[in-house]
Amino acid sequence: MVAAAHPLADRESVCREDFGDLTFAAHGSPIPVSMEEVFQPFRTPSGRPISRGPMVYNWADILKVVGAGQGVIATVEEVTRFYPWPDLAYVPIRDAPPVSWAFAWRTSAENDLIRHFAEAAACPTPGSQSAAEDTGPYRAAGAPVR
Repeated sequence: MVAAAHPLADRESVCREDFGDLTFAAHGSPIPVSMEEVFQPFRTPSGRPISRGPMVYNWADILKVVGAGQGVIATVEEVTRFYPWPDLAYVPIRDAPPVSWAFAWRTSAENDLIRHFAEAAACPTPGSQSAAEDTGPYRAAGAPVR
């Protein structure tokens, strides 16, 4: 996601190596570094550093910073449907790996409300059972039982 006036806004696509020429918004939210690295890497595939700009703490901050041309972010394609703002442009990243979504929570904070929500939100694929998959200190819902 870039500002509509950004030089890359009219490109058909970009690659992750192009990130080295950009300034990404810096995340001040408590997302794990491993998750930030997936969406907003700190280095290009060849190892060039990716600079950080204004600090953002939530989605509203991101929209303001990007729309004002102060930074960019890498995001998922679904965002284009929900935020078709005239001051934003979405440029596909041709070499980005696919993103899979899951409802996840810290196992140390698990409670009945979380378990019931995970059960209600799970969308199993045909022929599979829905279950919470144990992934260490986090648990993810909607994963088929293996």
